[in-house]
Amino acid sequence: MNRLILLILFSISFCLIGQRVLAAEIRIGVLKQDVNFRYEKGIAINLEYLFSEKYKFWGGYPHIGADISTGRYTSSFYSGLTWHFDMTEFIFCELSLGGAFHNGELKKSPKQRAFKKRPLGSRLLFRESLSLGVKLNEIHAISLILDHISNADIVGSNAGLTNLGIRYDYKF
Repeated sequence: MNRLILLILFSISFCLIGQRVLAAEIRIGVLKQDVNFRYEKGIAINLEYLFSEKYKFWGGYPHIGADISTGRYTSSFYSGLTWHFDMTEFIFCELSLGGAFHNGELKKSPKQRAFKKRPLGSRLLFRESLSLGVKLNEIHAISLILDHISNADIVGSNAGLTNLGIRYDYKF
């Protein structure tokens, strides 16, 4: 399942890369999964495509992306809006809000005893992230990212899934 998701995302990315008019940035990173509870002990690859200023909506840049687990833990595909704030000439922060679709558990099940996956309550979740980064130059940046997916207790209580990592940003 994860290999299929990865293949689909890389295919979409290569199609979109050819459309430089659409892209503002492409990002790739590594995330530690479930940092606050450590229920899921995996590592995820983060891929994100940030659309250009031409597509800004409510002041935010549309994005699509994925957190792809390298193990058998939860992977997610997401989209939403990202707001970028320059704090200094080289330091920036970003906030993003949107939705996510995941392949994780919905409820606690007997399978979890053998291989722990966090129950997330529903397939569609809210997603928010916060990034703090450093611009290396006009094209390259490195950022720390904290992302969280949760149903916001709409479909029963859940703790959500919080990932922390680092990623490389390439600006067109």
